[in-house]
Amino acid sequence: MASVVYNVFKTEIMKGNMDLDGGTFRADLLMSNTTCDTENDGIDTNTEFTTPDVCDSSGYTYKTLSTLAVTQVDASDLAKWTADNLTWSALPSCTRAIQGILIYKHVTNFAASVPIAFLQFASNKTPDGSDFTVAWDGTNGILYLT
Repeated sequence: MASVVYNVFKTEIMKGNMDLDGGTFRADLLMSNTTCDTENDGIDTNTEFTTPDVCDSSGYTYKTLSTLAVTQVDASDLAKWTADNLTWSALPSCTRAIQGILIYKHVTNFAASVPIAFLQFASNKTPDGSDFTVAWDGTNGILYLT
């Protein structure tokens, strides 16, 4: 479950302006100095976060979410948003531990993009040169509405 679902995303969903199974959505690993876990009010684009603290590993880059789907699950009375799991191959260590992942709707560049959710890991993770994988919840996907 998301640690923070941003107000701008909630508003855009309610207005019908956010097509979760179309468009380009990206994910960035954020390190432990991030403020994305505590900031929400007045945040409309990623540039408004005080400190995103994006992973600074050598060769690191964002991931684009693929195989996007929104599914109605009548048995659980919910709708869920899913995508393929993400893997950063052979991710070397970074300056600080990874605290979580920022999901956003890509608009032009990182700064102009619209934040959707910050998903905080149960504990901080330190890349060690092996593959770094983020696996979405098999039952509820990335996000869900009940």
